[in-house]
Amino acid sequence: MSYYTLKNLLYSLPYYMSRERLLMRKSPQDIVYALSHALKEGRKGDEYLIADLAKYTEMHYVTVNNYLTMIEYIQSNIPRFAKMDRKGNAKIVISQELEMDISDGERLLLRMFDKGVVGKSTSVGSEQFDGELLEGSIKDGYVIRTDAKIYLSRSGIMNAADLADKREERIMSNR
Repeated sequence: MSYYTLKNLLYSLPYYMSRERLLMRKSPQDIVYALSHALKEGRKGDEYLIADLAKYTEMHYVTVNNYLTMIEYIQSNIPRFAKMDRKGNAKIVISQELEMDISDGERLLLRMFDKGVVGKSTSVGSEQFDGELLEGSIKDGYVIRTDAKIYLSRSGIMNAADLADKREERIMSNR
């Protein structure tokens, strides 16, 4: 029977620590950086096998495949945004909306629907939205204006709900 002394433990510690480092998993940030670095070296139209990317980045095939699937999903289903820090408060600013085949008027209805501007009790100031688009939607009967506040009409809610369903179907079909 062998007993470990403090001295033996201290001598064996670097072995176990270095062994742990070899087995330690990479952070998601490191994986994304490695993949983006590898992909930036290519040109438009270049084709790579996932196995080659895995070998190049020294990551497992399944890890590379899963992260590429996730990155592809993010690129096609999440609008572009910028992360900003203002006086200690982290903030996300959307810089480019998700591409959908809809008109600017329909985009306005969808934006109002997403913000919950669906009734008199949830009405908001009209200055939050593009004036010209808003006037067209009021004329078409999709938006109701009372004083300086606006909200979606019943037909506006129905139209926006249909657009939201189509958006959801698009997102789910790209999974």
